[in-house]
Amino acid sequence: MNKDLQCNIHKNCPILFIDMLQASKKTLQCAQCVSNKIEEISFIYIPQVTNIEENLFLNNWPPISDNQLRKKIIQLKNENEDVIQKVIDFYDQLTQEIIKIISEKKKEQLIAVEKTLEFKLKIVDQYCKMASLNKINQFLVNESQKYEEIEKALKEQIDSQYNRIDEYTTILQSMIKQYELISKFNIQESTQIKDNVIELVKIINLFPSNNFDVSDEMLSLDNLAVYQKKLDQEYEINKKDNVKIELLINQLDICNKQLSNKINQLDWYLDDYLSSQQILIAKYQIEKAEFTNELQKIQKLSPKDIIYSSQNNSQNYIQAKLNSQGKILIQRIKSGSSYNECYINYVLKPQKKYLFRINLFQSKNNFTFNIGLNQYFNSYFLNNNGMSFQIQQLTQNQNQENQIIDPLAVAKTLEFRVCIQEQLMEYRNYPNYTNVVTLNYKKSINTNGQYYLGIQFTQDYLGDKLEIFDIQELDQFPNN
Repeated sequence: MNKDLQCNIHKNCPILFIDMLQASKKTLQCAQCVSNKIEEISFIYIPQVTNIEENLFLNNWPPISDNQLRKKIIQLKNENEDVIQKVIDFYDQLTQEIIKIISEKKKEQLIAVEKTLEFKLKIVDQYCKMASLNKINQFLVNESQKYEEIEKALKEQIDSQYNRIDEYTTILQSMIKQYELISKFNIQESTQIKDNVIELVKIINLFPSNNFDVSDEMLSLDNLAVYQKKLDQEYEINKKDNVKIELLINQLDICNKQLSNKINQLDWYLDDYLSSQQILIAKYQIEKAEFTNELQKIQKLSPKDIIYSSQNNSQNYIQAKLNSQGKILIQRIKSGSSYNECYINYVLKPQKKYLFRINLFQSKNNFTFNIGLNQYFNSYFLNNNGMSFQIQQLTQNQNQENQIIDPLAVAKTLEFRVCIQEQLMEYRNYPNYTNVVTLNYKKSINTNGQYYLGIQFTQDYLGDKLEIFDIQELDQFPNN
């Protein structure tokens, strides 16, 4: 470092900082220069740079336009949570619980097998006992008895046993029936249960699947669009996976609770149980169909899903149709009126998160849209309820106010984020996620209210239009 580098304003004060603001009039700063500044976030301490270490992290450099993004990155760097240990603990505990259950079940089954083998020997012993061969043997080996006496004794013994034939048969039948009941080795059904359990264990994931292989080349400006497209695809896959898991958990929960309750009852009938299960499955299928239909409805809009406000006869001046890509295009088709509105006929669920990605086109440089929320179609103008954004001046060239520009050119692409329950409504540039704009009066959003997304054409410029090319209903917003 140049030790003779001194401030040109404050005499004998060495230069210690560099002002990184683009509009700064004085780049080299001494300690006295910095002490006179209100905002010091733009300064870098020179010794940090001259004694640079690999991967030096600065809280205020490089320049990015999204302060929330910078905060997230700083938070990532400072995170000390041991997620790896949490993963290890979870699977260690899962392993221990499964091993414990299997060990106890193995012990229980071995005891059952031992009892079955003991009972098998008992059946054989009982059969031999009924034969009374020891008594017959005593008659035959007694040398003091004469032939006639032996004949008589044997006949009496045989007759007495025949007299008990029904008793013997019933006892042995009952014992065999019990043995057949307790000795049935049902490995086929148990194997099916085992296979299902293994498949369930396989879908346990603490993190979403990571199919990214982001190289330095991918992070270049030339490949940013490809990266964003891949990111959107992965979010879509993750969303569908979450829906599948949620539906599976609900179905398993229903079956598990119902089966446990029934098994613990003393008097229950299989037909009743199967009937109730069929009702539950039918209810589940209906709920699944309703969920799927609702999801498809908001993801695949058609012109009939657009409702026009009766104020200012909006339907006569703006119109929705499908473009060549099958996306909703809403445009002004007739001049002679302003503040014309339309709404997506879908009630936003308060607990859900919504993404609306919109291409905005312009016919002149000074047009304005209002995009926001309303609870009713015809009660208030969208620009008067405090829950909308005024979108204007979408191009950089504002020299000629009424300049006619290319009607096919996209002036700006915006992503709107909405969550009623969190009183959140904001938009940002897409796909680079810069210039986040948050609703000023977000507290006016009723957390349990019924809201629709509305669009207002405020200016009377024929040709103004917008394209809704992506709508998503999520449990969580993407981390960008």
